Amino acid sequence: LRAFSQKCTHLGCVVYFEAARDRMICPCHDGVFAARDGVVLAGPPQRPLARIAVEERADGVIWTLEQEVA
Repeated sequence: LRAFSQKCTHLGCVVYFEAARDRMICPCHDGVFAARDGVVLAGPPQRPLARIAVEERADGVIWTLEQEVA
C-alpha cells in the first residue's frame, strides 16, 4: 500500500490519480508525478509528493499514520 498527499508541491493545487497512465497529475500547471513513488515526472514541481505512512490492521481496516516529509 502507498499513499501520497494530494497537495502539489508546486503551488498546492489538488493532485488527481490518472489510472490509465499510472500517474498523478496536477491540472493547475501540468505537474506530473509517478504513482509508484511520487517523484516528479514533468512540469514545474521541484519536489516529490509527500508520502503518507499507511498500515493495514488485522481487521482489514487501513489507517493513515502521521504524514512523512518528502
